Amino acid sequence: QEVIARQLTYDKVTRHLVGLRSAEEMAAGSEVRVGKQTIGMVTSAAFSPRLGHLALAYLKRPYHEPGTAVRVGQEEASVTATVSSLPFSSSSH
Repeated sequence: QEVIARQLTYDKVTRHLVGLRSAEEMAAGSEVRVGKQTIGMVTSAAFSPRLGHLALAYLKRPYHEPGTAVRVGQEEASVTATVSSLPFSSSSH
């Protein structure tokens, strides 16, 4: 608890759990990138008939902000996704 309290107090939390939304399928274990920089990893992915392709990922700051455009997967087979706030809803970005 003390370690977590210090991280929060001194703003040392470097990765955040976020949602990802995409028009295409994403897979658990895929890298998340901005440009050529790897900023995180997809931990799980699913398809929702109502919300589309969704994933959870841990991303580095400052890329964890909702609305940030990212690429998921290997360069040649990556898909575009958007960081979304959690919990997912039909109106979240």
